[in-house]
Amino acid sequence: MKRDHLLLLLALLPLALLLSGCSGPQRADSLPPLVLYDPAGASGTVLSGEEAEQTVRGVQSGRQVETGGTLSDGTVFTLYKDGTLEMDNLSGRVSAALTGEPLLSDVIDQITRVVFLEHVQTIGEHSCEKLPKVTSVTCPDWNVTIGDYAFADCTSLTDIVWGGTREIGAYAFTGCSSLRTLTTGAYTTTLRGHAFDGCTSLQSVELRDAV
Repeated sequence: MKRDHLLLLLALLPLALLLSGCSGPQRADSLPPLVLYDPAGASGTVLSGEEAEQTVRGVQSGRQVETGGTLSDGTVFTLYKDGTLEMDNLSGRVSAALTGEPLLSDVIDQITRVVFLEHVQTIGEHSCEKLPKVTSVTCPDWNVTIGDYAFADCTSLTDIVWGGTREIGAYAFTGCSSLRTLTTGAYTTTLRGHAFDGCTSLQSVELRDAV
């Protein structure tokens, strides 16, 4: 999605919502398609479902959107100007390696916070590896599986508190040299080898009710 396309959409969206009678958040499947037109009028991109929902949410909350779209694995994302990257995938799995995604290639260094939304149950291998400016990660409040190398070499990541983590993969946080504490909720059943290699600032790891 081109940046000028998104800016044009955001400029016209409040009027479109007013004319359509939309006064508040709606279910993704009830939102009318949003059509983002090329400034020259030559083409248009239709946003529907979760993409439309996230775009509307950003406008209604008053947050400024930097960019958004769909990654190669079907993950829908919105990057806000405050550095927050929100991601969701109805399949339950985020498997795309963010640093290799063309839609994010120019903005990787702007991401300071990663938020996985309600459907995410698995954070795949290498998915958030080498995000240099990310300081915090937020996951849904249930058991999430973290894949191998999922957050490897996120050198600015400091503290993590999650509601629940079923499994932490091998080398999941290796090289996170600023990581100080990690606390997860109940039902952590598997902690694989070398998960915290190179975490030279790590002071505590609390796996509540771990098996």
